[in-house]
Amino acid sequence: MTLIKSHVFRRALCIGLVLSSALLVCAVAIHSMSTAKAGADKEELKAIAVANTVRARQAMLPLLQAYIEQFQTLRQRGLIGPEQRAAWNDRMRTLRRTYIPSKIDYQFQSQQALPGYSHFAYSTMQLHLQLLHEGDLIAMLDALEKTPSAHLRIRSCTLQRVLPNNEALTPTLQAECMMEWITVPGGMANT
Repeated sequence: MTLIKSHVFRRALCIGLVLSSALLVCAVAIHSMSTAKAGADKEELKAIAVANTVRARQAMLPLLQAYIEQFQTLRQRGLIGPEQRAAWNDRMRTLRRTYIPSKIDYQFQSQQALPGYSHFAYSTMQLHLQLLHEGDLIAMLDALEKTPSAHLRIRSCTLQRVLPNNEALTPTLQAECMMEWITVPGGMANT
């Protein structure tokens, strides 16, 4: 698993780069205005600087609009904004009904800041499963990764064989997984 599988971090970085390049264009225009020949007309230099700034903003507008649309999509999905813990619990209940006769227990811990990524937060979930076979674990993790309101980062999974009791559809494996549900908390949602 990658540190942040989704493109949220890259999109935020791209928006920052686009805005930084706009500031750079403005700074270059101001610098060219201040280093111009002494005999040049200041009004003409101001007009050139304004025209350069307008051209730079017009060139960036389609990029900004695309990133704003992507941001709005992520916000509507619930990835950006307050933690969607109720939706996560509903998702776990649905998976519990889907993966019968597997036994599924889980527990969420409180939300924390994601180290090294100031705009991201995560909630750790401990997942305990009893499974018929390894494929159930893979199917469960795949289903969890499709949860729209968070990015799922699997930290660890331990798989152990349990003694069968010779009954049909009896779990033969036990899995313990630690995973993080990553979101962009409310402070970023209003920006």
